[in-house]
Amino acid sequence: MNKILFISREFYPMANASTTCLENILQHLGRQQDIHLITAKRKVLSKKKEKLFNITIYRYSKWLENAVYVRNSLIDFISGKKIPVFLLNPVRRILLSMLKPIQPHLEKEGLYYPKAWEKNLVTHLINDKDINEYSWVFAIGYPYDNVQIAYELKSLYPHLKLGIIEFDLFTDNPVTILKDTPETYSKRLRKENEWYRLVDKLIITSEVYKSLMENQSIQIDEEKIVEIEMPVLRDISNKSPSKKSIKKEKDSINLVYTGMFYEEIRRPDHMFEILEGVFQRNPQIKLHIIGFGCNELIYKYRELFPRNIYFYGKKSKEFCTNAIIDADFLVNLGNRTTSQAPSKIIEYIGCGKPIINFYNLDKDLCVDFLKKYPYSISIKETREKLSEQVKEVELFIKEFCNFNAFSTAIFNEFNDYRPEVVANKIQKFMGEFI
Repeated sequence: MNKILFISREFYPMANASTTCLENILQHLGRQQDIHLITAKRKVLSKKKEKLFNITIYRYSKWLENAVYVRNSLIDFISGKKIPVFLLNPVRRILLSMLKPIQPHLEKEGLYYPKAWEKNLVTHLINDKDINEYSWVFAIGYPYDNVQIAYELKSLYPHLKLGIIEFDLFTDNPVTILKDTPETYSKRLRKENEWYRLVDKLIITSEVYKSLMENQSIQIDEEKIVEIEMPVLRDISNKSPSKKSIKKEKDSINLVYTGMFYEEIRRPDHMFEILEGVFQRNPQIKLHIIGFGCNELIYKYRELFPRNIYFYGKKSKEFCTNAIIDADFLVNLGNRTTSQAPSKIIEYIGCGKPIINFYNLDKDLCVDFLKKYPYSISIKETREKLSEQVKEVELFIKEFCNFNAFSTAIFNEFNDYRPEVVANKIQKFMGEFI
């Protein structure tokens, strides 16, 4: 059994696509290898070391990072509260301004989160007497300070095999590329090529692989690449939720959305316009949003429909899973890009619930996936057919209300997305190096 180090600033109980994928992989790898994971200490009172998912977890941070975590936790807390927008926005601005007077100095000295995490963790690991016992160090991208830390360790300790697991793009990331100057883009490209020069194995999703191959400036030996799918498909169709879940009213029909909204690539204007008409036609239909992003838009519609829209803000992985299990329908919003894998759709399919998918692109990846899942409807963004689409969604909800769509045959269609399949691929190449 080999001792292997994983680095991921974000991890359980934090819930996002990368943390879910990593958690699913490690649950299987931990049965065969001695896995150690270093992640950020998200709460001041979190355990510094614990055994979970068959792995040893170390939660690491310095005192200054804790101040930022406290601030972010307060913002997350108030996001899901029914506070009028005219009161909520000033409170959020005050919280966001905390530490602002000294932020330039802290950033310059590398003391401000997340730069502090990178700087402090590298120093900590260099001084760790156990560093020579690890055979592999794996970094998870996103966030990419994980990769920089692993790269620096590989530079200092050549015996370490370096693995990078990318669930998202770095240089050509569809969110950051819109803000990049030519100088910033060139700097990111140089950094990415530096990583790939030292990497032993680059584990990337099919969508990331296609995008990397299209960029002629990316220099990577294709023999180092291991292509995977997002490891998120689990059968949770028969699980019962705990008490920590969405608020359900008697006779209500509950639609659940879990995840982020983004101004640049996943903005829910059209989704809300459709659901506005649906709420007016059937007040028993409720939308539960677990996540954040585009909060101004969410607050606007929550004020218009306070009895139909519930906004919970950021929640734990357990809460998100329980909400999915408790839902009558699951809502997905497609990205305005074809480079990101549709992990949420695959996760939804594992629950066996009807899916309402809103999308913008003609070549939307989620639409292609849902062609194999007959208990779904895909609504393309268009203002010309708004009233027709409202009726279409309402009829779909009527048809599939109280319906469990789980099918073993459909589940098996997406076999490559099962965590054990992806974990076995990683296990296989690690065995070839040892």
